[in-house]
Amino acid sequence: VTRDGDSLLLEVTHLGQGGGILPLRSAHGFEVSANGRWHSVPATREDSSHVRIHNVPGTATKLRYAWYSNPCGEGCFGCMVYVGVRPIGKSSGEEDSLPLPPFVVRL
Repeated sequence: VTRDGDSLLLEVTHLGQGGGILPLRSAHGFEVSANGRWHSVPATREDSSHVRIHNVPGTATKLRYAWYSNPCGEGCFGCMVYVGVRPIGKSSGEEDSLPLPPFVVRL
């Protein structure tokens, strides 16, 4: 994660073959901690390996993603960020994308 003015640039790297970051599927997912409180912040897909998080206060000290009791919503496949992957076979795991797991990082 790197700061860029009032935004953050999150680089997502992964092992194996896949399609990188797919178009964002939701408007919710990222929060920043500033002045002792968590604030929801919007994000956009920058390119196949970067997500830009907007409206980040200068006092923000942490960034977290998918830190809700149900981060993907009521239906399946509702998380904000998915990464393209190569399916592992017919017995299980035939999906070509996986959700980015929850994380917290200090800024």
